[in-house]
Amino acid sequence: MRPYGDGDAWFASGWRFVGKLDGDGLCLAGIWERGAEDMDYGKIAPVMGNLWSPIVAVSSRWRGQDNAQICVSIGGASIVAERPRVVAQIYRTNHSHDMIMGSGAFALNFPRAEQLDWIKAFGLVSGRDGRKLDGWEYAAGATGSPLLADCWGWLDCRVVNAMDGGDMTCFLAEVVDGCTVSPGQPLWWRDARQRIPEDWMRAWNEKQAAEVAFSRANMSGIKRGAIRGGFFNAEGAGESE
Repeated sequence: MRPYGDGDAWFASGWRFVGKLDGDGLCLAGIWERGAEDMDYGKIAPVMGNLWSPIVAVSSRWRGQDNAQICVSIGGASIVAERPRVVAQIYRTNHSHDMIMGSGAFALNFPRAEQLDWIKAFGLVSGRDGRKLDGWEYAAGATGSPLLADCWGWLDCRVVNAMDGGDMTCFLAEVVDGCTVSPGQPLWWRDARQRIPEDWMRAWNEKQAAEVAFSRANMSGIKRGAIRGGFFNAEGAGESE
């Protein structure tokens, strides 16, 4: 396919093509992209900032290990009430990424507005370094994913497809079970960052800086087509790639 409009005009306005073109300039495979250096991010920061979800502990189980990580990039993905779906954006630097790829399932656990301790417990340490759910009350859901007992609510999800984002994977999953556990509202990052201790915020920023560096170096390295993971196997217990 051709890019929208004149390809020469796209090049002139700062866009570049990553992929293959045939002799007539038609797109064989690839994408048009524009570097952040060509854009004033301040102009869109308020818009982008409102796209993040409430804080979620994305939990998973694989090869006998239970784990959870903090995420703020979850969204609904269905308009059919009897077939609820979600999308979850999980970065490759996270231990949970390979666990979800391998198990083909995850759960979304939403903290209540006062449960700031989730940020330190699930967001500032890695499951590679220890058992993050030790000491927390939880049970296995229908997919085997951990469901935290003391929370605002949870959704148990089974992956049905995935898209490679270079630095992350966007998982599409069907919701197989769920519960609103507590009244009130979930915890949002915009509120939490004003209330957490300074040393937590400092540790978060350091962790985020390393992840941003990885993303900047890898987000253009997208593998085209569907990702083949454990969730494509009949038993749902395959190996991650």
